[in-house]
Amino acid sequence: MMIRTPSAERGARGGTTLQLDVVLARDVPLPDLHAWLADNLPRFMVPRYLERRDAFPKTPSERVEKWRFAGEGVDRPGVLDAGDRAGDRRAVRGG
Repeated sequence: MMIRTPSAERGARGGTTLQLDVVLARDVPLPDLHAWLADNLPRFMVPRYLERRDAFPKTPSERVEKWRFAGEGVDRPGVLDAGDRAGDRRAVRGG
């Protein structure tokens, strides 16, 4: 699930950045997932932050409760910060 999160950077355009929360069927390292996204999506669609979740909270009608993510922020363990160059896979791989 892709959500917008407030940008912590001063002067950031639009004031938000993208965060991708995922529930994966198999164990894929988040840096590898980010590299795949950077290789296959336009730069503006590549999220800066990624987080793995066990499951999404849902309503009784099985809709994802997106509002629960709003106040969490990105300064938590388990959230991958792909850096300023979210469209550049080298930011994650360190190269």
